Amino acid sequence: MRNLIMLSLRLALLDLATRHRLTPDTYTTLAQFTFKRGAPTVPSLSLRRATGMLAMLLCGLGVIFFFAANWLTRSPIPMFVGLQAAVLGALLGAYRFRPLRVPLALLGFLATGALLAYFGQHYQSGSGPWRLFAIWAGLSLPLAFACRSDVLWSAWSVVAITAISTWIQGFTQRNFSFREDSLGEQLLAILLACVLCALLSRPI
Repeated sequence: MRNLIMLSLRLALLDLATRHRLTPDTYTTLAQFTFKRGAPTVPSLSLRRATGMLAMLLCGLGVIFFFAANWLTRSPIPMFVGLQAAVLGALLGAYRFRPLRVPLALLGFLATGALLAYFGQHYQSGSGPWRLFAIWAGLSLPLAFACRSDVLWSAWSVVAITAISTWIQGFTQRNFSFREDSLGEQLLAILLACVLCALLSRPI
């Protein structure tokens, strides 16, 4: 990792010298100043956390894609059992193992969405797709409060905004123009989005 960072710095210095036509003496002085304290290092703890987040994100997306691709070809009982086991296992793991709390909570969050989506596909009620995202955001809100992590809040905000956007989409026509009598719904959707952004923003 250190060699890779050093190489990136050298390439950046060469590009800077080329673009600004630095003299050899100026480039030498700049290089000495840059490497005087050595290359910056990535803390191993941050690297492990980022790797864990990425691993659980890929696992959660893998669960969603697997059940989305096979929901018609397999018996519903094993599918429901597998999804419920994934949700419970991830949430119990997040409760028991503090170092892996946020990655496992992210996995549980994504598995919850897969479970709700599979339930909606298997027992179709005819309701709009916005209900799936609204219920998903509502059920996972305590999880986001419990973890208090920007990673989980970012995922939750995406689901909540998707619920708002798909809800207001039901008031559009095929040409994506709003009906004249949907002004109240439009203003409500804008208000909800603004409130969500305000609540998730850092206080000034």
